[in-house]
Order: sequence, then structure tokens, then C-alpha cells
Amino acid sequence: MRIKPIAFDIHGAAKFSLEETKRHIRDITLNTYDIEIDLSGHEFQNYYRPDGAKITKTLTTLLRKQLNKEDVAERFASYGKRISELYTTGVSLVAYFGDKKKLGKGEYENKITCFSDGHENAICREFLVRYKRAAVLCLESAEGKAAGRGRCLVFFAGGRNITMTNFYYHGLTQNKLYFIEAIRRLFNLKQVIYRKNSKFFLPIYLNKDSVHVYDARSQRQYLGRKLPCPNCGKVVEEEHFYYRQEGDIQILGCSEKCAIKHSKVMGECNLCEAIVNPAQMVGFEGKLYCKECWNKNTYACGKCGNRYMGEPTVTKDKEIRCPNCYKNSGYQCKGCGDRYAKPHRMIETQSKGCFYCLECVTAGNLYCVVCRTAYDKSLNLISNGRIKRAICDECLTPVLEIPDSRDPVVAVA
Repeated sequence: MRIKPIAFDIHGAAKFSLEETKRHIRDITLNTYDIEIDLSGHEFQNYYRPDGAKITKTLTTLLRKQLNKEDVAERFASYGKRISELYTTGVSLVAYFGDKKKLGKGEYENKITCFSDGHENAICREFLVRYKRAAVLCLESAEGKAAGRGRCLVFFAGGRNITMTNFYYHGLTQNKLYFIEAIRRLFNLKQVIYRKNSKFFLPIYLNKDSVHVYDARSQRQYLGRKLPCPNCGKVVEEEHFYYRQEGDIQILGCSEKCAIKHSKVMGECNLCEAIVNPAQMVGFEGKLYCKECWNKNTYACGKCGNRYMGEPTVTKDKEIRCPNCYKNSGYQCKGCGDRYAKPHRMIETQSKGCFYCLECVTAGNLYCVVCRTAYDKSLNLISNGRIKRAICDECLTPVLEIPDSRDPVVAVA
């Protein structure tokens, strides 16, 4: 937008004490309108009220209690000028329209923001660059960037209607009126009206801080908007433009297919093919999976702790193992071949290191681990540390005298 930068001042605190300021205001009012007004209960030390409005708005309300609207308006321009002269300059600013291509890169914000390259909303900047009705309004302290700066996005809605949104401040008071005053002076508007506009639509990342600015001559806002695709440049009607928000991430384009295809921040699940926010995805062996598919189709080995895709291998004592850990670790029953993860579920019989599960021992694989004699009747189980051993009655007494044999004897039927 080719409009020359302008410099302007924003009023700050009054030059005089509070009582002196009120006295000057009463005198100016009496000289201009020939009436006296009651200023009690109002704060006049600062030119801008806490809600952001000028104190002249308060004075307008007080004047209309005694005069009709037309009489107040007839002399208010000179009246307002004399009132403003009671206040010193709070800040001197320079306003200009910046380069939309530099949005988010720290040129106007003092740091990288979400609109910059490689960040979640770089696609929004591409949209704004192509959209002729959008602009970046920048403010700088007259002393230079280091003394303070700010910027906001401006949308020209037609019919002398303007919407501001996405305000950013660094070193400046966070007052949207600075930007409103800049618009008024840049376009030489005598007076502007403003109000909050939180429902304003623009398919970009918004901070829900939008302000609608217009003047008395404003007409109906521009309808039937045509929006440019930030991916391919195609211009489509607003109702056909695809826009989707995933958390703080925006996805937009001339169609859903185009938006998803060119999105650099969304991923496709390798199993269910859903388009998902990367924060909700898991990478595995060079592929992406949504968390739902990841939880359903992978498991963690209870031995090595690694994650694996597919059906898990489960030992007889219900411990999950990957194929490698299942094969090369644990305890395998010599009778049935089943593997157990924990030794206390096994019985050492026949010889040291020869294990049987309880089912196989009771089925007839009855050997005394001491004398290696086969039995067709019950044997005793005695635990030496974590391993149970099968002992016949004849060998039981000598074994019990071993200090390591701490557990009570249990008979195997």
C-alpha cells in the first residue's frame, strides 16, 4: 500500500495538577458554550481514560445533559482542540504500512512469530501476501525501533469499514487507540468510530482482539468476498474457501484437497489415512501414525523395553515379550515347550537347569532333582532362592538342612 509514513503525537498526562486541570476545563467550557459543568466524580489527569477513550468523550456526555446534540457538535472541534492543549505529549509515533512478506520474521515484532517460515502459521502469511484487501499497519517510536514498536493486521472490508486484528506490541503501551489514531491520520479522516468485533472472519490465526473502525459515512460492509489460495493462487468465493483450525495451526486453501496437499504442518496416518495434527502423531520406523492407531497396533516388550508393531508374544505367566526376547530369555518347559518370564513359576526337576511347568510335573514328569529317581507319586517342592525344586521324601531331610532352603515344603500331588 503506497501511503507515505506519518508522524503524530499521542497526548499523555495533564500539564497541571488535577484541580488546576479541572479549573481550566470549566473555564474553556464556560467561554465556548456559556454553561458550567460538574466535573466531580471524573478523572481528568490523563487524556485517555482507563477504557481507552479520550476524556473529550466524557465531556461530550456532560455537555449533552444541558445542550442538544447539534449545539454541542457545532463548536466541539475548537473546544476539543483547546482541551487537548492542556495535556502534554505522551508519545511521538511514526505510522506506515509494512511489507506483508516480512510478517512474523522479526522486522516488525522484535522476534520470530508463528507467521514466519517453518512455523505453524506461515501459510497465513502467504494468504495475506496474496490478499489485496489486507495490510500490515506498523507503528514505531519517533526515537526509533529500540524505543518501541507495534503492528497489527488491517482488513479493508469496503464501504469505509476497516477491521484491525492480531495486535503486537514491544516497548509501546498496549493501546489499540494508537493504531486507530494512525488509521485516522493516514487516511485524513476527521472522526472515526470503533467497537469490538470478536466474530470477525478472516481465515488466518486470530487473537480474538479484532476492532471494527468506521466513520459516519460508512456504508454496508463488502459482501461476497473472494479469497486467494495461498498455495496455488486461485481466487474463489468465500463460501468455497477451505479453512480448518487444529489447535493453533491453520489449514487453508481454495479446496480441501489443495489445502491438505500443500499443508506442511499436517500428516497422514500410515494405517487409517486420517489427516492429523503432528502433535497428535507418532513417528515409527520412518512412518507416521495417529495416536489411536499407534496404541492399537504397537506394544512395548517387558524385557528390553522397545516398541514393536504387530501382535505381541505373551509368555505363559502373561508377560509381554518381543520375538527376540521370547526366544532368547526366560525359562522354557522341557515338557510342553512353553516359556515363562519368571523362574518362580517353574520347577527344577530331574537335573539342575532342567525345568518343567507345574502342569507337566503333575502330569508325570516326576524326577527328584537330588537323586534323579523317577517317581509316580507325589514329590515335595522346596524353594532355593527364586527356583523351586522337586525333592523326594528320602532326599528331603538332608536338603532342608541346607541354609539356603528357607521356604516351607509343599507337596506336589
